[in-house]
Amino acid sequence: MRVLFALLALLFATSLRAATSHQTDAQFDAQFLCPESLASDQARDTATRRFVYWVRQNHGDWTILQMVKFRLRLLEEHGCKQTLQNIRTHEQQQAAQTSSAGGD
Repeated sequence: MRVLFALLALLFATSLRAATSHQTDAQFDAQFLCPESLASDQARDTATRRFVYWVRQNHGDWTILQMVKFRLRLLEEHGCKQTLQNIRTHEQQQAAQTSSAGGD
């Protein structure tokens, strides 16, 4: 069974590399889909892994901040309203927790 899982992981990694490693920024942008348009959590996870892999292959010198800014630009340009709202809500919750923790 472990061998089967290892083979599946290898196939997944190989297809991920083939699908993303030689795309320019414009090509990656053109095929980008809003997370909320994907059918399942698994599809969203795969898309996120594909994004991180693409960044590592094409912009290995980027900082995390640069990667996040690029991702936010993609979300904004593609009109990913639900995802952007989820990010804003999470940021507001984090800010509220930080301010309440500081007041104790």
